[in-house]
Amino acid sequence: MSGKKINQKGFTLIELIICIAIVAVLVTLLIIWINPPKMQERANYANTASSLNQIAKAAQIYMATYGTLPLDANRDIPTEFMPYLGSGPWPDGPFAGSVYDWDNWTDQTCWDGSTGIIQVTLRQINNYKDKTDYTLYYVIQGVGVPHCSNSATRGECLNCPSRYP
Repeated sequence: MSGKKINQKGFTLIELIICIAIVAVLVTLLIIWINPPKMQERANYANTASSLNQIAKAAQIYMATYGTLPLDANRDIPTEFMPYLGSGPWPDGPFAGSVYDWDNWTDQTCWDGSTGIIQVTLRQINNYKDKTDYTLYYVIQGVGVPHCSNSATRGECLNCPSRYP
């Protein structure tokens, strides 16, 4: 038997370790490339844009029906909009701790001199664009601001150029 070559089938331990290492490196690169936290942030942004648009349409339907819009709601969406919105996460937003807010500042002058603003906002977005208490807002009337009484609040208008990044 010493002169015969044994017919081997299968992989050696070294070959298996090399294959596992290559797969591990590829999986790691794939996870880095996909970037799950960034993907979640993009999904939340898209969800917010859709929801703010939906709330703005509910406001327009309400205005067409009743000729007026509800007063400002503190960190909430007016209950008058619910028949036009259906069930949903109101007032909770898709970002952790965020809330939708109906801003009817028609009789108020904001810190930057803006007046007559009506918008729907997603407030209290933390760690977005490296900011705390960031807002995303959809303007229905006026120029729109991240917050009327707080000049330190930053945000992004979804349907107009933003002046307060």
